[in-house]
Amino acid sequence: MVWGRKKSGSVYFLRSTRANGAKQTYTGSTIRKVSTRLGEHKMSIGTKKSWVGRGTSVRLIGSFPSKNPRKAEATIKRRRRERFGY
Repeated sequence: MVWGRKKSGSVYFLRSTRANGAKQTYTGSTIRKVSTRLGEHKMSIGTKKSWVGRGTSVRLIGSFPSKNPRKAEATIKRRRRERFGY
């Protein structure tokens, strides 16, 4: 392994349904399979310890491969804040 080299992976988007029926979008990144990460999110539902866990259900709405998924996730979240002000 070359030190300092970023691992490739994926950026994914989830739709979380809240207890009041509201739907919210979650953006995340992983260097593992997206299906593996989605399974972890599904297991956290109802725990109240995580953003996804506070919902009543979660589903994958999309994903894309990235050579630097952490940076891509941060860019998406930054642009969303700039555009929508949150």
